[in-house]
Amino acid sequence: MRNEEPSPSASAPAGEGDRRRGNLPCESVSEPENCTRDSQGHQRDRTECEEEKVETPFSSVEIAFVNHLVGRGLLARRSFKKGEVICNDAEPLVAAQHIYSERCSWTCERCFTFLGNLRDQAELILSNDPSDGVKRSRRIRENLELLTDDFLQREGLCLARPIPCDRKCGVVYCSEEHKKLGQTEGPHRLLCLEATKRMQRAWRAFASHSRKFSENFLLAGRAYAQILVHVLYGQKSVEEATTPFCGFFCRRWEELGAGEAPREEAGEPRELRSLSGRRRTLEESFSLLCRVFLAPDVLGESAWTPANGACGEERRQLLQEKWRKLFSLDFYSELLGTFELVNVDIEFDSPLNARVASALSLRPCKALLRLVKKVVACEDVIDAESLEAGARGALDCDSNSEDMEEWKTLVEDLLPPFLGVGLFRAVSMTNHSCWPNAEVDYPFLTNAAQVTALRDIAEKEEILLSYIDESLPLAERQRLLKSHYKFTCGCQRCQVEVRGKAESGERRWVKREEERRLQNSPSFYYLSFPH
Repeated sequence: MRNEEPSPSASAPAGEGDRRRGNLPCESVSEPENCTRDSQGHQRDRTECEEEKVETPFSSVEIAFVNHLVGRGLLARRSFKKGEVICNDAEPLVAAQHIYSERCSWTCERCFTFLGNLRDQAELILSNDPSDGVKRSRRIRENLELLTDDFLQREGLCLARPIPCDRKCGVVYCSEEHKKLGQTEGPHRLLCLEATKRMQRAWRAFASHSRKFSENFLLAGRAYAQILVHVLYGQKSVEEATTPFCGFFCRRWEELGAGEAPREEAGEPRELRSLSGRRRTLEESFSLLCRVFLAPDVLGESAWTPANGACGEERRQLLQEKWRKLFSLDFYSELLGTFELVNVDIEFDSPLNARVASALSLRPCKALLRLVKKVVACEDVIDAESLEAGARGALDCDSNSEDMEEWKTLVEDLLPPFLGVGLFRAVSMTNHSCWPNAEVDYPFLTNAAQVTALRDIAEKEEILLSYIDESLPLAERQRLLKSHYKFTCGCQRCQVEVRGKAESGERRWVKREEERRLQNSPSFYYLSFPH
């Protein structure tokens, strides 16, 4: 498995009317750098080819003030027709694959595209089988042996070959270009290639604490590594490197969820259900993070300076001015608050699934595929005798007697999708509506988000996404938004439904009052009890 395990996922108060991700003063959103440094630290200009590959979403949309209730949002620079692509947000500021997804999928560290062949993916998934079905079943091992390179190539069950990190840490890339970018400009440079043994030990301690409490701590660790790569190797100031992370809507992390236990997150650690517990957990995480990065072997210098007027045994150390913002608990808390409130889910299917579904030549490997599916679903694995019997049954079947419905059910969504989270320059600035005019998808099967119009959009109209399942009833939508995003939605649909609910309730009240009046009137008694 990968040694680098960072995988999830400027403050302003959230009012009752807020439905927004970006309501801070309009800070500039960083564009890609014009220069970078190679692995030896020498400055170099980007080639024209590299510049062409870096897409910016802001040619078709802009971040602008909407109104005093919702602050800023994403506005269309021109009109769009239903089904038209509004923008591609191709390069998240920071992103990571969820831990379990990482354990079950070979993906590029840079762009998240799936890698390897069906055998690679199956072996990685089965490495998570606590019952070790591969060792227990001879048939399963034979099934794996059937998946030769020639067979997989012939059946189209191969993706790009994984290119490993130079330090063989377990991280892989889809191309030499992405490997070079990842190892010179990405967080992996600091977390692996430049990491000393001390830093590696400190990172493992930080990651262990993060896995226990919140994957967003790990994402914050990646963000810090990315910021420091820009500062140490990209000639940016700390202010320049942190500014892109500070323009989003956020609240202090410890204030989010304190005193609440949402039904969907009832299994969260008890420490995160109170303000004091969240504050204590935050301070523990921040202390461990500082042990990773706030050291001379990372910064190239001591980050501390003696306090003015202090001397002798009572001499105090102060953090140097240039590092104070980055290594402050306030910045860490607000960064985590940003992640909690505006991060965007990244999810797309494995391209091997469609190929597996049409590869009838895989039927002799039915037992292997059944075991893979059970491990992915975290189901109890059947015993070895059943595995052997199932395998023999699959081998004894010919094409005419094969239960095709059972086969289709087995191979449907066999391999798990990519699951991750990211902070995007444009998409993370879009505001919510229960009647959205756009949606986000990942059609390139990478971390490049694509925003598409759900209906015609006029120039200067706000781009609105739904943060939740908009098919839910009003009460459930409002509960989810209040619980997870800390606002009460006031979109047009909610206003109409609230009015309709009120009018319906008013009609019921009038009807009840009329019935009560009739029951208490003399005429009622006269009609009911004639003399």
